Amino acid sequence: MRTLLVADMHLSHDTPEINQGFYDYLAHTAQGADALYILGDLFDAWIGDDLLDTPHPLGDVAREVIQQLHRLGSHGTAIYFIHGNRDFLLGQRFIDACQATLLSEVEQTRRYSSRRQPVHPR
Repeated sequence: MRTLLVADMHLSHDTPEINQGFYDYLAHTAQGADALYILGDLFDAWIGDDLLDTPHPLGDVAREVIQQLHRLGSHGTAIYFIHGNRDFLLGQRFIDACQATLLSEVEQTRRYSSRRQPVHPR
């Protein structure tokens, strides 16, 4: 079983190299993993899922992230997301589009012992 963890990517329209590195990670390293946990702050800022309907440059990044995560999930990798302090407004619409599961604090506690509980680094 191969489980991957990523945190604090802080993707934005101002970070094209980091964005591309994340896309490459999903397309190559993450392929075949059983699970990918995104431990918060995937985006540098998230002002709500309505961003997906706007021509804002971060909306373009978000749509690409959705496409990449959806592709990974459709190949059998379970994707789990935990809110961070910069993307706590990330909603169910984004999660569903990525084929991900949003974990609440309660679900995190139920799934893992306190020693291994994935949380957003503070």
